[in-house]
This record gives sequence, structure tokens and C-alpha cells, in this order.
Amino acid sequence: MHDSEIDALVVGGGPTGLAMASDLLRHGVRARVIDRAPGPTNLSRAVVVMPRTLEEFELRGIAQDLVDRGQPVEHFSVYAEGHMILETDFNHLPTRYRYLLSTPQDQTELVLTEHLHRLGGEVEWRTEMLAMEQDGRGVDVEVKKPDGATERVRAKWLMGCDGAHSVTRKMLGIPFKGAQYKDEWVLGDVVIDWDYPHDRTSAFFTQEGYTAIFPMPEGRHRIYASHAEELGVDPTLDDLQRLVERSCAIPAKLRDPRWLSHFHVHHRKAPRYVKGRVFLAGDAAHIHSPESGLGMNTGIQDAFNLAWKIGLVHAGKARSEILDSYQQERSAEGLKVVRASDAMHKAWAVFDPRAQKVRNRFFQLASEFYKRHQRSIDKQSQLAIEYSKSPICSQNLPRRLSPIHAGPAAGTHAIDGDLVVPADVPGKGRRTTLFDRLHGVKHKLLLFAGAPKRRHEAELLDQAETLVNGYGDVVDIVYLTCDETDLAHPDTYVDVTMKLHRDYGANHGAAYLIRPDGYIGYRGCPISPAGLAAHLAGVFSS
Repeated sequence: MHDSEIDALVVGGGPTGLAMASDLLRHGVRARVIDRAPGPTNLSRAVVVMPRTLEEFELRGIAQDLVDRGQPVEHFSVYAEGHMILETDFNHLPTRYRYLLSTPQDQTELVLTEHLHRLGGEVEWRTEMLAMEQDGRGVDVEVKKPDGATERVRAKWLMGCDGAHSVTRKMLGIPFKGAQYKDEWVLGDVVIDWDYPHDRTSAFFTQEGYTAIFPMPEGRHRIYASHAEELGVDPTLDDLQRLVERSCAIPAKLRDPRWLSHFHVHHRKAPRYVKGRVFLAGDAAHIHSPESGLGMNTGIQDAFNLAWKIGLVHAGKARSEILDSYQQERSAEGLKVVRASDAMHKAWAVFDPRAQKVRNRFFQLASEFYKRHQRSIDKQSQLAIEYSKSPICSQNLPRRLSPIHAGPAAGTHAIDGDLVVPADVPGKGRRTTLFDRLHGVKHKLLLFAGAPKRRHEAELLDQAETLVNGYGDVVDIVYLTCDETDLAHPDTYVDVTMKLHRDYGANHGAAYLIRPDGYIGYRGCPISPAGLAAHLAGVFSS
């Protein structure tokens, strides 16, 4: 006997849980969010939002809300013993968000909370999961409410977004493999009086330690400093000032602290993210050192990866097997993040003088490498996440891939670009973007007409459109042409400069199926109606 029933119960009201619950609601899944904390955090905690996360937010119409609250960071520099050894910038990232956005976690949570409220959801604070038991059709959960009473909840799915000390993970008996680093750190959110640009994040190495400084909104900064073993658990502003003076190459006076904390760093990962009808996401599944700035971002992307799949299965519009792809896609990405963060932490926290010289020389070489290899910066900004080995990503390509067919592969994220509304339809001449057309909860099939569209390609386009019409409840067509007189489809947009056609390798026509999380599920280049049919049948219910 149950007191209540729900489609999905989300445990944890932090960024991952908020992203999970709001996206579930977007996809028609009734979701509750519970958290045993008394209320939302008022601490800055995670302060970096990556370009890829901003793209995800854009698809949900909330990116600008966050950008307005944040501080764009366009440059990154590393100094050793007072000399710059690495400098890079984000000006050439393949996105409209050519920066890291520095914003306190409480502001990110506020934007997500407002988004959740608009969708009809809310977080139930002071509400704790005491026990759970699952069967093949759902999960029985015992919940303790703020007044101490218990409630028996029946949920079809449960999402554990309850942090590094996840009760969900422990109840499932899933280990959290990894270790704690030996070094100790201190952080502070302060104002710095110094002569240094506010659009730049920097790291400073000396033989005595390491300090990283991130600009924040309102003229504030987040500081991380190593070698904090002697400070104890309650560091003071004077303690942090000494650590900064020890390593910072630029005179800096700290004042007005809002948060000072001593902490240890861990690197851990759950070997599995799914057990039956229970899923792990965010810090419940992976934690790592803060230097990479990827932790909160990876958790939010876990949520956006899973929610649309749950939505389709819940509505009976997709095979339940697509839920297996969550483990395959996100566990692999989580492993990459933990390993990359571990390597970064070990390199940055080098204490041996000889090893420091090697590291510093490596950074000097890396600075030149970054200038020549943009993809390395793409990886750090999470624009290079890819699911090419996923069972729900596929593509049909020529045996010999010529440069004209170069374009984003299945499993990579969609590329944005400028479009124009055709002359003979309402709103003619209005400029828009491809990402504006990807809003909503359906998959989007991008049909590129090619330049110029030839008879054979027109026939393939017609076949693809006819095929997709049978999936109209889950797929929308976006028709992209270089000819303003080509109005073959109601939702037609003109690629005036042909840049999108070139970016997608679609000069001879192409079909790209974009998932609700902005990743490419299928790529046909040139268009292959048979390949597209096979992909659709493998993902969606007939």
C-alpha cells in the first residue's frame, strides 16, 4: 500500500537534481524532488559553467538568464616563479559562448529552480529518503517528511542526485572507487585589490605551492591555494593572504571574505550508474579535484542525457533499451573527466623541485600546442564530448570520406549557425539560428538540400521526409536550403552563406537527426533513406 505514486523521484535538490527534475517535467514525466537539507545553498561552491553546458541551457531557453548573472572569462594564464609559462584563450571555440562563465553555484541553482517552477515543479526540502526497494516495475521508497511523518512513495524510476555521500548509491550497494589526495587545500571567495584584468583566470606556481584565482561577478574572486596543511580547519583571511603572497606573481591585497574553507580533494567514480530502475548522476556517480571546473557541468549533462530517454520510454515512444545507453554514454564520459582531472591535479600539485621544472617546461610547450590545436581547448570546455560508440548513434557515409563530406560525426554535438527565414513566408528576412530551431523536446531531423539541389538529391529528401512523417510525434523536420525560392517544407530556413552546409559536410545533401540533448543521433551524408529508417526503427517504438 502506498501513500502516493509518481513517475520519477529525484533525490537531491542541487544543480544535477534540479536539471534532472526540470528536464523530466519538460518531457512529460511527473517528477518530485526531495532533499534532506533545510534549503538551497547560499555558498558559491562550483563557479565555472562550461560552454557546452551553456549550449544545453540555450536549448531550454535559460542560457541568457545565467549569462546575465555571470562573469565571462576569456583568457587563462599560468605563471611559474613570476614568469608566464602558458597562455591561452577561448576566442576561437566553435560556439557562440567563447568563454567560461564564472558564476556562483547558488546563482546557477537559482536559474534552474526558476526553470523548475515554471514547469510546475518544486524542491521538497527537509525531506529524506529512509529506505527503498525495487522490482521490475518500479521503486518503493520510504520518505521522512519535515514534520517527522513518513510517506510511502511508489515511483516508476528513481534518480540519485544526492552528492558525494549519496544515500542512493549506498542503498544500491554500488562502490565508490578511488582515493583521497594527501595534500590539503584552502579556498576563499574574496575581493582582490590588484592590477590584473577581470576577464582572466590564472594559476601561479612556486616551489612553496600553487594558487589558482578565478574572477567572479561583482568584482570578486575565487581562490584555491595548496599547502594548507598548517592552517587547520578554520582558515582566516590573513592565512589566505600569506598563501597568495607566497605564490602570486602580482601584488594582491585580499579583503571582504564571504567564504573561507579548508578541504581535502578526492577522485572517485561509481563503476555503474544504473541498477534496475534506479540511476545515479552528478557527484553521486563521480567526484574529482576542482581544478578542471568540470564537476557541476558533468552532473548537469548527466541529467540532460537521461531525462529525454526516460521521457520517451515513459510515453511508450521508444524502446526501453535506450535507457542502457545512459550507462554507456555517461559512465565513459565520467571516467574521462575523473582521469583528466586526476592528471591535472597531479601536475599542478607537484612538490619536488626537479619535477616542477619538468612540469613548467611542459606547460611552455603546451602553450604553443594550444595555439595550434584548438581541439585540445574544445575538450577542456566540454565541446568535444562524443558518444560515437553509443548503441543509439549511427551514421551512413561514403566508403571514402572526401573533404566535402567532412562534418560532425554521429555522437558529437550539433554545430550552431546563422539562418534566414525565406522571402515568401511570414517573418521573411528575419535572422535566426539553428539552435533556435532545436528548442523543444522532440528530435529534430535536419535535411540539408545541398548546393545546388539536384534531382537525385531532391528525391532522397522527399523519401526521407515521407519516412519521418511516420514519427511525427517524436521527430520534427527542419529543412535547410541555400535557395530562398526553395520552399519544399513548411519549416524551411535559408543558409545564405552556405556556412552550415560546409560545417555539416552537406554540399551534396545530408540528413542529421539531433537528439533533445543537442547531440547527433544519426548522420547520413549523403542522404540514405534506408539508413535513416534503420536508425529510427532501432530507437523509437513502431
